[in-house]
Formats: sequence, structure tokens, C-alpha cells
Amino acid sequence: MVRISQIRNIASFKKTTDQILSVRQLNCQDYAQMASLLLSNHKITSQERQTVNRIFDSVKEGTIKVIE
Repeated sequence: MVRISQIRNIASFKKTTDQILSVRQLNCQDYAQMASLLLSNHKITSQERQTVNRIFDSVKEGTIKVIE
């Protein structure tokens, strides 16, 4: 799985988040890095923020599992 920390541009961000949404799982490190991305001063687009929020909502709903 591609690490969120390796995301350098929109194309790889989209590829990574699409993969998470497709396989319906992400690991603890990816989860923490996405949370950090949202909480940091790193500039992300509203679409990127919505995608990350969609993933977090799916984790809360249990439709995406956080794995070790």
C-alpha cells in the first residue's frame, strides 16, 4: 500500500485515497498521517479534504477497517 507520507502531488493523493476506498481498509500509520494532514497547516484543496473526511466517516461507520 502506498504511504500517505509519500504523497507528493494530487495524482498520487488521488491514487492512494482511491485505493483505500477500493480495498476498504487502511493501516494505523496511514490513518494517523491523514489525521495529521487535516490538522496541519499543509494546504489541501477542499476536494482533498472531502475525500479524507469521507474515509474517516467510512471508518466510523465500519465500512473501512483500520488494520495493523
